[in-house]
Amino acid sequence: MMDALDTLQSCSDTAADSIINRAMESTLTAKDVMTIMASVLAGKVSGADTVVFKGLDGTSDRVIAEVVRGNRTAIVVDGT
Repeated sequence: MMDALDTLQSCSDTAADSIINRAMESTLTAKDVMTIMASVLAGKVSGADTVVFKGLDGTSDRVIAEVVRGNRTAIVVDGT
């Protein structure tokens, strides 16, 4: 019985890895997008003309946005 459960778990893990590592927006994977979203929702932010959102680790720059009169004019994202 355990072999069948182990096989099922292995298949489940493989399917989950396949989904989370699939490109969903340009070349960004679902994992990259979730990392970027987490930094904007829960990470540290600094700046005025250039706004930088840090990753949850507090050191990685995940989103860098140039801001002019309250409007984002250029954005660089890093979900790796």
